[in-house]
Amino acid sequence: IVVAQGRLDFRGGDEANLIVDKVVPIDQLNETMAQGIKLRFQQAHDGSQKIKTAYEILRGYPGSQALAVELQLENGVRVDLKSNKRFELRDELCHRLRELLGGTNVEMIVDEKKLTVKAPTGKKWQR
Repeated sequence: IVVAQGRLDFRGGDEANLIVDKVVPIDQLNETMAQGIKLRFQQAHDGSQKIKTAYEILRGYPGSQALAVELQLENGVRVDLKSNKRFELRDELCHRLRELLGGTNVEMIVDEKKLTVKAPTGKKWQR
């Protein structure tokens, strides 16, 4: 399985051609596109022990990628935090964190510039 990045070319009339600029194997997606990871904790469901366990897991993967934390308080307020803690984003790390927190509470921070393809200058896109 791969992720393809590219653009549509409509110069041939009604039919579109897909021009692929980059192909990334799915197992290399983290290394190629992700800048870090965002962990979500809910005060009502996740105690401080879960946060400590997540920290202990992250300590085992030192590196240079960013960590963000979203904390949902019992009163509904959401607090977004950025950590100075840096780590190496690896499949094993993601698997361990997803087991601890649940899959929807672990999110990749993706570099949107690497996902964006700009239209050539001077040309208009048409449907």
